[in-house]
Amino acid sequence: IKDEFEKMRTNLKVFDGSSPDLDLEQILTDVKALRLAPGGAAFAFPKLGEGFSLVQCRQLTPAEISARESRNAAANTARANGTFTYDNALDLQRRDPNDPPMTYVQLLKCVTAYGVLVAVFFTVECPHFIEVWALREVIAAQDKYEAVYFTAYTCRLITFAIMKDAHAYFNNTYQPSTLNMPRIPYPRSDLKSTGQHIAALTAIPRPLDFPQKWLSKGGDADQGGKLGNGGRSGFGQALQAGDREKGAFGAGGETQALHPEFDKLFAPLTNATVGNVCQAAGLNLRDLPYLYAAGGSGEDMCYHHLFGECRRQRCRRYHATKKDLDTWPGFVTTLCKRLQPGVQKLVKSQGSRKRAYDQK
Repeated sequence: IKDEFEKMRTNLKVFDGSSPDLDLEQILTDVKALRLAPGGAAFAFPKLGEGFSLVQCRQLTPAEISARESRNAAANTARANGTFTYDNALDLQRRDPNDPPMTYVQLLKCVTAYGVLVAVFFTVECPHFIEVWALREVIAAQDKYEAVYFTAYTCRLITFAIMKDAHAYFNNTYQPSTLNMPRIPYPRSDLKSTGQHIAALTAIPRPLDFPQKWLSKGGDADQGGKLGNGGRSGFGQALQAGDREKGAFGAGGETQALHPEFDKLFAPLTNATVGNVCQAAGLNLRDLPYLYAAGGSGEDMCYHHLFGECRRQRCRRYHATKKDLDTWPGFVTTLCKRLQPGVQKLVKSQGSRKRAYDQK
């Protein structure tokens, strides 16, 4: 398997250094027992490390490798003396699955190794491999956003999405007659949707069955909860103190051309403000996505400025620049999606009169 793994890496043109130290002993044991789906039949958290599991492909720390070796040694002893079966010993030793990748680099190497492993066992024509590898290419293309988009929480969401897709694929059993059909009815993959969020740098929704134990791993549980529930999302990088002193915050009634997406969003409205739209949608300004440049919580973000409404002579809130919006398109997209229901409600109540807006 090791030899085939390295051959497949070459065939797939993977040149990211050495591959992770995989626990091939456990993987082969699961394959022989036809335990292919991570999470088992019920997709249970304690069994997320079973079968073809993405968390099995993260490079372990020295302490984790030592614990794994001790587990395998105990299992081998049990098998030798006949007191337990090898499968029983492994099951007894299993605890929580390995932690998911926490950084962009860990995630990319983990997804790469997982894709290679699936290709080795099921060929590059496997539908699950095709979806995983396409997602891997999207992740690889977003390397310049490593520090600002791929938080530990986002990495966990991507990991879980792949594992759910693997469970949906490997948990199926087909009759020979079905496998002989011209088109085999494999389950539909949801990884395209995950890839679209990554490509657009928008927040990935958190599914209801996301492991509670993973909410607190990586140090951004609060941010993760907000992102996962479809609420506030942070984009970009925080400002240094010197940047604030150079006029990053709004100075007296300054204006700039309205972003095309914001202009398009408000085009059907007449004399409506972002506050009116939020009220119609049942939102508070605190519920909107923000730029980290405004602060850690976004309380200093000036949304009125974004829509050409700020007229304060000395605004204390952050006025996003055109460069900000061009650099973080995910912020613009997420904000428009969040406000869209309010716009639709106002249009319905006041008619489709075009918004009278003239910004100098």
